[in-house]
Amino acid sequence: NLYFFESRYKVLHIDLKDFYNKKQFLIDNEAVILPDSNSFIETALIPMLSGFNPADELYPEGSETFSVKVKEAVEILEFIRFNYNEFFDEISELTINKDDEFEIVLSEQPTRVILGKNDIHIKINILKKFGEALGQRQLTDYKLLDMRYSKQLVAREWI
Repeated sequence: NLYFFESRYKVLHIDLKDFYNKKQFLIDNEAVILPDSNSFIETALIPMLSGFNPADELYPEGSETFSVKVKEAVEILEFIRFNYNEFFDEISELTINKDDEFEIVLSEQPTRVILGKNDIHIKINILKKFGEALGQRQLTDYKLLDMRYSKQLVAREWI
């Protein structure tokens, strides 16, 4: 799992699990693994990344991660933070699902937003326009927002 917060550097918290152990660490907006950050992790109110390859060699302390998917996730969160900040503030988690697709979980309800694998920036812009068009409603009024399909958003409301 990876968390993101405002500081001198933009940082994410990674919480990786495999069959044998659990690892947690912080990573900055340039995908550099930060040294010895365990005391901060427990109290951080920042988005988390999860579902990524837990291999130790992908996360060298003090260096840029070798995980391509984690680098993509960091870039996605940076894009959201700069272009759709109010949505960024609602993000609890960015994960890779079983189909290797990016999926966002919002803090409230929790609403799931499936972004898929491609054209993530375009989909974020569509999501922003959808959110603006809702008027009094909010994205969290929906249980699922599925954006895997070209130029469309499939929404499922809470029952």
